[in-house]
Amino acid sequence: MKKILAAIFAILIGVTFIGSVFADETIKEETKSETKADGTKIKKKTKIKKKKKNGDVKVEKKEITEEKR
Repeated sequence: MKKILAAIFAILIGVTFIGSVFADETIKEETKSETKADGTKIKKKTKIKKKKKNGDVKVEKKEITEEKR
């Protein structure tokens, strides 16, 4: 019985640790396309990256704009 409880405890600790590592960083990517009156196509990509460290949340935002004629 002690071995079974020890195994369950070890699995729970492992799952908790792995879950916290995956929850540490999230990346969200958005893509928007627009067309101007002169026929120029504009493609905007936005990446939002959130990092959690010691209870603080750091947000990084990166925008990439491409124009095609």
